[in-house]
Amino acid sequence: MKKLLAFALILAGLLAAAVYAGPGILSEPARRLLVWKLNRETQPVFKDTVKIEKLILTRDLSVRMENLSARLQTKTGSAPLEIGTLNSRGPVPQLFSKDGLLFDFTGVRTAGSDAAGLHGVWQIVLGPEGFSDISADIDGLNFGDIVWMSPENLAGMTGLITGNLHLRSAVSGQVLIDSTLKVLPPGGEIQARFFQVLQPYLPGAAQPLLIQATLSGAVVTYKEAEAHITLAKPDELNVFLYLLVPVYNLNIRLNLTVKLDEENAFGKLAQVMGLLHPAATQ
Repeated sequence: MKKLLAFALILAGLLAAAVYAGPGILSEPARRLLVWKLNRETQPVFKDTVKIEKLILTRDLSVRMENLSARLQTKTGSAPLEIGTLNSRGPVPQLFSKDGLLFDFTGVRTAGSDAAGLHGVWQIVLGPEGFSDISADIDGLNFGDIVWMSPENLAGMTGLITGNLHLRSAVSGQVLIDSTLKVLPPGGEIQARFFQVLQPYLPGAAQPLLIQATLSGAVVTYKEAEAHITLAKPDELNVFLYLLVPVYNLNIRLNLTVKLDEENAFGKLAQVMGLLHPAATQ
């Protein structure tokens, strides 16, 4: 909770000062100080790229931020991310209450994307029993916008992703991830080699055609897809997969255990989304 506490103390201090000096006067200094602190605390993740275009302090001691951005450092370079708005639901001193403080956010997506991204609620509770909890609806994400998460597996995939996402990290070190992702008709395209993993579960008639498509580097058109994902271990996911591929007469429904290429990759995603305590995601 070290990062969350620093974030909370900065906001609380600035807003307390705003009572005396007037919120408009302190909005710009608050923005600069918060950007500096966030860049310092998230150095390994964002490498001094955090920006906040606008921050408004109000007389009721709440805060509103617009157009936040940063470049997430990945194994293959960096990925530009943005948040449209981040607004507290109440006065910032509520951070120090037993129920913590809620923030509403909108427009979480890869920078420059024309997709709607995510919107939802972020709850921060400080103290020895504290946690960071994010519940989001995925209004729309294009596969092309998230290739950076796993270039080898996601390159060439198309489709509009909707669904929901729940990320929670506690001071105790427990991390929870629970998400349902859907691609509704008309669907999109997927790499043929994806089906190599599923080969033991495919009907015999489809296997030679898919093997041929895999060898040629082709993509396969699917009509509908769904995945329910839960984090079982730091490097292991439980996945229910549904995939409808009319061209091969495939209606796949599987429960899988997936080993991640990078240990705790989804825990790191949770850290990015929630500025989580490093001990909870390492």
